[in-house]
Amino acid sequence: MASSGIGGANGHVVLESPPSKDHNHPSIGPDSPVLFIVGGLSPRAAQEISASLIDTLSKDSSPHALSQAVKHARRARQMLWRSHFLFTPGSAELPANPEPVLAPKDSTPVVFVFTGQGPQHMRMGKALFSTYPAFKESILELDAIYEHVTGLSLIRTTGLFSETDTPPPPSPWPVDITLPAMAMFQIAMVDLLATIGIRPTAAVGHSAGETSMLYAAGAGPKEMALKVAIARAKAMKTTEALGGGMAALGCDEATALEFINHVLKDAHEGVLEVGCHNSPEAVVITGSTALVDELLSLASCANVFARRVQTLNPSHSSMTEMCQEEYLGGVRDAFEEFPGSHTPIIPCYSTVAGHGKHVKEFTVDYIWENYRRPVHFHQAISSILEDHPNATFIEISPHPALSSYISATGIESGAVVCLSRRLARAPNITQMELKTFLSSIGALSTRGVNSIDLTPLYGCASRDPVYDVPYPFTKGHFPMRVDGPRVTEPTHGGLTSLILQMNAKSFPDLAEHVINGEPIVPAAAFIDMVRIIPQTFWPVVQLFTPN
Repeated sequence: MASSGIGGANGHVVLESPPSKDHNHPSIGPDSPVLFIVGGLSPRAAQEISASLIDTLSKDSSPHALSQAVKHARRARQMLWRSHFLFTPGSAELPANPEPVLAPKDSTPVVFVFTGQGPQHMRMGKALFSTYPAFKESILELDAIYEHVTGLSLIRTTGLFSETDTPPPPSPWPVDITLPAMAMFQIAMVDLLATIGIRPTAAVGHSAGETSMLYAAGAGPKEMALKVAIARAKAMKTTEALGGGMAALGCDEATALEFINHVLKDAHEGVLEVGCHNSPEAVVITGSTALVDELLSLASCANVFARRVQTLNPSHSSMTEMCQEEYLGGVRDAFEEFPGSHTPIIPCYSTVAGHGKHVKEFTVDYIWENYRRPVHFHQAISSILEDHPNATFIEISPHPALSSYISATGIESGAVVCLSRRLARAPNITQMELKTFLSSIGALSTRGVNSIDLTPLYGCASRDPVYDVPYPFTKGHFPMRVDGPRVTEPTHGGLTSLILQMNAKSFPDLAEHVINGEPIVPAAAFIDMVRIIPQTFWPVVQLFTPN
């Protein structure tokens, strides 16, 4: 609501319902780190607020004190200078006071990046599953769909996400586990981010990642996305018997083709092709296992980075054509359950077509091309940066797999975050996954993402004033009368009267509002002068009296 009067006074009032009295804190456990996002109008103010918060938390780590994370995160959305830190209740180690960062003034586009096969691992999502209801509910809903389609629970048969004591799948995982598991993780992460106010401006998917992108882009429900992943995996399973695989190379396409031609020169049979264009200096080759192994050895001898991708499937190669009929049939069945147009409601940059083209509609044929044709990831990222130069990328993955490729485009530091990470050697893997997730959310705030709301994580903020941290305003003395050159020479009295002594030093803005030798100010200024300087009462009255 806004009010403007003829006197020039402006006022703005924000109406909001009072905070709930329900101070439930379902997610704050004794070992769960809590994210604090702090903002100020200056770096000094932001640091002082952080210092006061850390001091308060060192003395009281009750849920009421921790709930201040919600209040400060909301305030920070209006501040230019921001910082964030994590506080773990019961920990003897207090967080350091972080250095504030100047957040961008313009709205920051958020791009969701969905990875394909490779970064999956047994511990992915376990801490999120046990801590955040939104993630857990989404995983359980998806597992029920998986069980309805396959007759088995992915959670109970593999031990994924929960603490079930189940032998892990063989390594590398078979594709009929990898694809559904990755889709479940990514879809649940999208749901979790949505609850705290983070939604994508645009999206891009690498290989099988486009299946989860279908859901995130609003082109279909999560049930459809998972069923597409299951159908895709079932068909791809048949190609694993062919003896195929993939490997990542740290070189350009021309060098990779030289390696391929050298290997194929002496090969009597088999397939070896470039399957993914991840960056100008990173490609993925795909094909027959024996030829992939030979190329890995050749690249290693040439001091070129080479690493096998954790998959048994020769995706994005001509070997996939043997399962085309089964693939199309299974995906078509999934699409027929959800009739209608599957058009994204946000821009989806295609890694199938590349060169800036968007996915106009998800179709059965497009899903097949996504598996058969090479991945043009680098071209898609370049197109995104042309349209959104200040974009922030969020890699939706259990471990960074594409972040380095995005950073290779030359974007500024901190523009890419990954919400999870494989930390097998960490002393407390559960806590480290939460810290990685929360630190990423804090980094998004400093990048200018202004929609973050921590209420779903920590409940409503306490209204107890004992936990309020006052804003550290800078105090100063401003005299009402300053000797200096007058704005105008006395003419008709009033503001230009010698009694008022108004000049450019005491009222610098007044010097910019002079018409025909008379200063123009709001009526509110006259009223203020009556209150502050009684002897000016008569000149003010003269303004409203004919000469």
